[in-house]
Amino acid sequence: MLAALISIVATWLLIGPAFLGLGLALRRAAGVPAESPEDLLAAFWVGWAAALGALQWTSLFLPIGWPARLIVLVLGVAGFVFHGRAIAAIAWPRNARRAAFVACLALFALWLANQSTAPIVLYDAGLYHLTQVRWAASFPAVPGLGNLHVRLAYNNASFLYNAFMSAGPWQGLAHHVSNGLLLLAMAARLGLGAWRRLFGREAKPSDLAALILLGPALSQCFRHASSLSPDLPAFALGVLVCLELIRLALDNLPPGAKRAAAFHVLVLASAGLAVKLTFAVFGFTAAVAALALLWRARPVFRPMAAAGVLSAFIVAPWFARGVITSGCPFYPSQALAVNVDWRVPPEIARNDLQWMRSWARVPAAPPDQVLAGWSWLRPWTRGLFAYEEHVFDVVLPLLIALIAGVALLARPGPKPWRAAACAIPCAAAIVFWFFSAPLPRYAAASLWALAAGLAAAASLARSSGRHGAFGRAAWAAAALVLAAAACHGRDRFIAPGPDRGLYPLPVAAVEPRLTHSGLIVFTPRRGEQCWDAPLPCAPALNPRLRLRQPGCLAAGFTLSSQRDLPALCKDALP
Repeated sequence: MLAALISIVATWLLIGPAFLGLGLALRRAAGVPAESPEDLLAAFWVGWAAALGALQWTSLFLPIGWPARLIVLVLGVAGFVFHGRAIAAIAWPRNARRAAFVACLALFALWLANQSTAPIVLYDAGLYHLTQVRWAASFPAVPGLGNLHVRLAYNNASFLYNAFMSAGPWQGLAHHVSNGLLLLAMAARLGLGAWRRLFGREAKPSDLAALILLGPALSQCFRHASSLSPDLPAFALGVLVCLELIRLALDNLPPGAKRAAAFHVLVLASAGLAVKLTFAVFGFTAAVAALALLWRARPVFRPMAAAGVLSAFIVAPWFARGVITSGCPFYPSQALAVNVDWRVPPEIARNDLQWMRSWARVPAAPPDQVLAGWSWLRPWTRGLFAYEEHVFDVVLPLLIALIAGVALLARPGPKPWRAAACAIPCAAAIVFWFFSAPLPRYAAASLWALAAGLAAAASLARSSGRHGAFGRAAWAAAALVLAAAACHGRDRFIAPGPDRGLYPLPVAAVEPRLTHSGLIVFTPRRGEQCWDAPLPCAPALNPRLRLRQPGCLAAGFTLSSQRDLPALCKDALP
């Protein structure tokens, strides 16, 4: 177990500074150099977002391998060394309070490393997460990959990051280190604000928001420390965009810090879109709100131009990858679909979209019945109270948001439009979520961001400090959230696994089967999960599937027309 913990923490200590150095260099180029611990922690995410853009550009031409890793690491380490003195001056623990925070963060990192040794358990990991990572590490973006399996058409750029981390001793085991690093960075940023709220002398509204959001972050540690799920980076980016927006709206920042906060919102919102399409509404409205809040903090051209260029650097290859893998940049939506020979047929995409919207309401029920009216609302509402995770993700943040909203309406404060700037992006995302695919985990970040934003705005309006009535209520709410997160965690300590303290991946028994064209596709003998099976693997065989270029997987997949098929196709190899 000790060797596993040391390996995980050592990997984080190697990769984390590279992202930090890359982010600091980009901030410097944008005219918003780091001046505070918050800036350092935000720079990590700027560097991670830029690396995500670089990996997407690389994946258009090459698989994610050592050339891509070396480019990111060399540039990142160079940026870290160049800014070494500034990092030391900002991060060095100058007093006992800051030293205690660093010590607590180190202990948390060890606990998180233990959580990261857990076996991978999410169903979707075996269904398509591991397969996505393997395709990214083996081939450039593959035309028509969604024709092999519709889940492979989902354009989640975080799988490229997972492939980036799947190297050396972590080959095929990136789930032990990739999401854990992001969890550590998110917890460090939230912990910094919470620590200042608890023990500092000049706590700000955003520090209360950080204290409340620390509980949801702890919950994500239990769920995703050993995972490849894009839900985790999407959640982290949503929380951090919310925190920067609260700083921009409520913290009375100087002009330079306002420009930096807006820069962060725009860049991280773009990264969120590339990670998960469901981030689009929240990211877009948050970016608009940030620009509206920034209009007095002049000059803004340089940082906003830099944010625009970096956002385009992230989003443009994401759009291109969507066209390549499915013919639809916003799959499963058919908006702006391109008429290419590898396009996933519209009827398949529509069916996939219907199943996704239906499953989020009533799992496993026929979409035609579920989506025909509002009969799904009652079982969906009952489901919110049937599972601890759903209560934590939906019911609890809505309760906190309701209480904070009532307090804010009772005493709105001098500038209520600033509170609205924090709440509107979250509310827009929640409305879109409810009417599109209301699966609780899809909206966890927006719901908690709404609760934290309203609580922060109410604390500013009442100006009660930590020891007033509202301050005590806020402390009680944060303690409740932390306790709830700790109580519904699965395992607070992971026992050592059989493989050097880790747990091996599940192995799926697969069989080779032939399509009409003679293409060999591996399918599971039981169930739908391929896990880390050889490529190409899919949950089921589509007899119409064929290669665009015989014998070349990299050339991609397409579907033969129905009239070209015989009545029967070969089912399995002898």
